Amino acid sequence: MKTKWMKGMKNVRVAYEPINIEQESGSVEGYVVDTNQEQLGNWMKSSGFPISTTKHIQNTYIRICILKSIRVEEESRACGIGSGLLQDTINEAERKGAEAILLQADTGEQNDFNLIAWYESYGFEVTEEKNDFFPLMIYKMGER
Repeated sequence: MKTKWMKGMKNVRVAYEPINIEQESGSVEGYVVDTNQEQLGNWMKSSGFPISTTKHIQNTYIRICILKSIRVEEESRACGIGSGLLQDTINEAERKGAEAILLQADTGEQNDFNLIAWYESYGFEVTEEKNDFFPLMIYKMGER
């Protein structure tokens, strides 16, 4: 059952809320969702993570953000754009009631940038490694 906005009602939480942040040189795509909604299980399954990891997240959190992509134009990298986008995402997810942010770090791109270390510098931690290229990372709200 999905919660919907009702005309004239305030403080009604929507079970699924998109996060789309656009800047000239980058963007973020994600969403905040209640963990009892199908989107979490679908995303975890399509990303190849076991049902036990999904169940653990559902038992730990009521509402999470799934960060599907953060993109910065190649010529604009190392200018702080990604940092700004990530901080905006953290703020927006928290505003929408997320208790944590999940992402799958795409470390398969060939460059000298250590993506996992970059996320860790913001408080993310690796929770599960599916393979060498795409670990699941989590940011727990209020722990930083």
